[in-house]
Amino acid sequence: RVKNNLQIISSILGLQSQRVADAEARDLFRECQGRVRAMALVHDNLYETRNFAVVDVPELLRSLSSNVLRLFGADSRRIKLDLSVEPVVLEVEKAIPCALITSELLTNALKHAFPDERAGRIELALRQVRDTDVSLSVADDGVGIPAGVDPSASDSLGLDIVRTLTRQLRGELSVSRDGGTKVTITFPRVERIEQSAG
Repeated sequence: RVKNNLQIISSILGLQSQRVADAEARDLFRECQGRVRAMALVHDNLYETRNFAVVDVPELLRSLSSNVLRLFGADSRRIKLDLSVEPVVLEVEKAIPCALITSELLTNALKHAFPDERAGRIELALRQVRDTDVSLSVADDGVGIPAGVDPSASDSLGLDIVRTLTRQLRGELSVSRDGGTKVTITFPRVERIEQSAG
């Protein structure tokens, strides 16, 4: 039921966006649609695998990235997407924020990295770090974040969502501007349990 309800909401947002004349407002509807679709894909993954406790994250990210590119009408001849995803399984409570962060970062790259029909490449990577942590990164070779913008203090809703969800994951966020933009989130694969003294 959750999956179906989310898909209905996503469809409604899509229909509404087609009736909006203002380009900026239309983009806002698309971004909301992308967020809802990201959550729906997590539940889709659970339904397909019949495992309602954990999520196959590589499969989730493949579906999610394809959906975001389609949602924003990205030209595959102009913008190439590289996936580098290791086999990682996460509990639902971590998979949903992970999916939403991925959706936001891909959307940001598509909206800002390649202006004026510029061609480029986006890399989505997921890696196991040691035995305890997971690293998720989205990198592009686009124009980069303007020098005067501080990503850690930007009032962009997308980046604000990323920062909030990173805290929810008890993770760390880093941004690199070398030859484009790379955003990396590193977080514990499972909740760390504090050891009591004695």
